[in-house]
Amino acid sequence: MQLLPPYPARCSPDVDAARAHSAAWAREVGLLGSGDPRAEIWDAQDLADFDFGLFTARVHPDARGARLDLVACWYTWSWYLDDFVMERFKRPRDLPGARRFLTRLGQMRTPGTRPPENPAERGLADLWQRTRAEASWCDRLAAQVPNLFDDALWEVANLATGRVPEPVDYLAMRRRAGGALWAAQLNELVLGIEIPAEIRGTSPVQRLGEAFADVVDLHNDLVSYRRETEYEQDVSNGVVVTAAFLGTGLHDAMRRTRELLEARLELFERLASIEVPELLTARQADPDTAAAVARHVQGLRDWLAGDYQWHRETARYREDSWLRKGVRLPAGPTGLGTAAAQPWPS
Repeated sequence: MQLLPPYPARCSPDVDAARAHSAAWAREVGLLGSGDPRAEIWDAQDLADFDFGLFTARVHPDARGARLDLVACWYTWSWYLDDFVMERFKRPRDLPGARRFLTRLGQMRTPGTRPPENPAERGLADLWQRTRAEASWCDRLAAQVPNLFDDALWEVANLATGRVPEPVDYLAMRRRAGGALWAAQLNELVLGIEIPAEIRGTSPVQRLGEAFADVVDLHNDLVSYRRETEYEQDVSNGVVVTAAFLGTGLHDAMRRTRELLEARLELFERLASIEVPELLTARQADPDTAAAVARHVQGLRDWLAGDYQWHRETARYREDSWLRKGVRLPAGPTGLGTAAAQPWPS
């Protein structure tokens, strides 16, 4: 059984402005080269291929103007961080170096603690400064960003120790520390809403966020399988951990991962359309709270639809995007390609 995306993909009309702004910002803070060859992870063609401005406009189609620009820079920085950690620490299995780097990076959350010394630090310091006006949201983001560092360190540790995580541990870590819950935080910033803590902390809303995170992560694992296993030589991928844990072949691991994705998407929609509205009724939520939750739920649906569409439209996970860097793929069978990994038909 294959499940079609249940939500239509839309795009913010300010996509071109977000694309131009985030690209100019990436150059300004040094994400496209700063004179230090150790920091040069991307070139201009990479930025064009990945098109994070389009990604932001797809996953936040109702965002406009300066707020869309800001969030586009956050996403650009987060992907740079992911690729930087992969190139500088995952490839050489350098766990101590990753720990030192991420510890220093975390200090950028406190202005004036130390001057930024590399593009990742300059980018994060600038983003904190630009986001500081959103005081309450900024505090929540500050609590979530360290989880991104935990995820990066955990992935380096898996490679350094030769450990392939078990599926349950893998999903739990990705759910807590991966980028999807962080993206859900950005959703509230983009929409200009803040769900009251007494609602945000309830089981249905918490499970909604977890199901959302699982759909995002498992979809990425399917479409990024070749890039992560052949180019990045990584083991932090749901298909890899499923195959290793069950001792099964890749086709079966792909099928099982796809089925799990479909189950989590079905749960997400049940929570969004039934359990969360029932919660609001039971709690006698005021109209403003009910409207904020409804907008948040719709924002998450938009995010899932836009994420899927962006994966189809850009070269981030296409083979040619890393072959042009002179990467030599291993001889013989190389696993399943992106087309075979699609969780939904095109």
